[in-house]
Amino acid sequence: MDQMQDGVLTGEDFRVLYDSLNAQLAETETELNAVRANGPELDVDTAFGYLSHLVWNQHIFYQDSDLEEKRRVARTIFPAGIRCSKDGFGTAVTHSLFSVLADESVSPEHLVALPGIEPGF
Repeated sequence: MDQMQDGVLTGEDFRVLYDSLNAQLAETETELNAVRANGPELDVDTAFGYLSHLVWNQHIFYQDSDLEEKRRVARTIFPAGIRCSKDGFGTAVTHSLFSVLADESVSPEHLVALPGIEPGF
């Protein structure tokens, strides 16, 4: 909506995105209703605890996984892949979930450079 107000998106572009999002929401709601009807209710606290553990211990999950599972984890964390150039390896994008969960108490000198896993220049 901000992009539409700023003139970045036209009303028609916004409508296409808005309709697509509403369709995805309706599909997800239908799937959730089917799960509720066919099985036990979701224990939100248990699910949140599991997901929290999985996110904070991704390295353990990665180490214990087979090759296909490692590829899936890598695609999740680095959705645009890892690039290699004469300057070294790097990533264009890190999944936003991992950016949101970043530990702000760690100084920038102890972090990987924002553009990716290569050292900053």
